[in-house]
Amino acid sequence: MAGSVSALGLSFSGESQLNQDLIDNLKAADKEIMLSPAEDQLTSVYEKQAAYGEIFSRLSTLSSAGSELSSELSYLKRTVEISGSGASVSVVDGVDPQEGTLHITQLAKQNVQQSAGFLSEDSVVNPAGENKTLTIKMGADYYTIDITPGMTYSDLKSQITETTNGRAIASVLNTGGDEPYSMIIKSAETGESNTIEFVTTDAEGNTIENSIDLGFTEIQAAQDAQFTYNGVAITRST
Repeated sequence: MAGSVSALGLSFSGESQLNQDLIDNLKAADKEIMLSPAEDQLTSVYEKQAAYGEIFSRLSTLSSAGSELSSELSYLKRTVEISGSGASVSVVDGVDPQEGTLHITQLAKQNVQQSAGFLSEDSVVNPAGENKTLTIKMGADYYTIDITPGMTYSDLKSQITETTNGRAIASVLNTGGDEPYSMIIKSAETGESNTIEFVTTDAEGNTIENSIDLGFTEIQAAQDAQFTYNGVAITRST
């Protein structure tokens, strides 16, 4: 045999020789037949995954938008536009679109009561040294504060606010004069139903023993708001 392929240690006679070029050509042919289709398929899978991701993202966006429209109130949302000043207006969803005129006759107010004067915040409420009571009525509710010997006006203001659960707020104010201090009690909320009354009888009409009179005077009456809406008279506590 003449000729040789060094990589294989073989030799063939004639023109049919197994050389390196032939091996490379065979490898290339096998790759073209076996690997190229697989690579093309893999590229196609990657492209489909990218397209799926884009579709999923768009569907998620569409789903979120659809959720916003799942309730009929989404179609019935309303906003308010106001011309002029002096009042704030809000509107619930679903109300019919309309225009309105609002005319305020009177504003709602808190009730304010002022006691007789005394010398200082540390003045004793009841110098006689006896147990007394101060009963406050607000609407249908009664609140009784026990005034023990030695209780000061500073103590009393805290007791009033605490006993009424914050419905009546008491403070001590220096208003000037020979007895410069006064106790001021005001309702926390506006409206006639928050009027502060100092009573000597309970809800059953029984006399409350040892009631004390601290000389309170009403300096601002509680009142409801009164206004007209499109000519209709309306009353509200706020």
